[in-house]
Amino acid sequence: MASHLASAGRIVKFRTQVPKTSPIPICCVCGLIRDNRASLDADRWVTKRTYEKAHGVNLAACHFTHTYCAGCFTDLMQRVKPSSRALAHCDARSVGMASPLK
Repeated sequence: MASHLASAGRIVKFRTQVPKTSPIPICCVCGLIRDNRASLDADRWVTKRTYEKAHGVNLAACHFTHTYCAGCFTDLMQRVKPSSRALAHCDARSVGMASPLK
């Protein structure tokens, strides 16, 4: 019983230490962080160190949401574009599907 109470106490302590802020957007490819609070420019991406210094936060204690920065998104779209063109040229007969009823 005492061990359950100790575990419950640790959980409550942990929950009070987790910051209650919105998740910080981080690029899932390069690791840059979108910094909306530092300027009016909505597409400002900074390093982790720069973000920590500018906002005085410890990123190890923060929650993140993964996204793509503009550069990584452009690179991804250029790699995906050739395969999407190949799919556009496929029709129902080439993939073994019956023709739709008329």
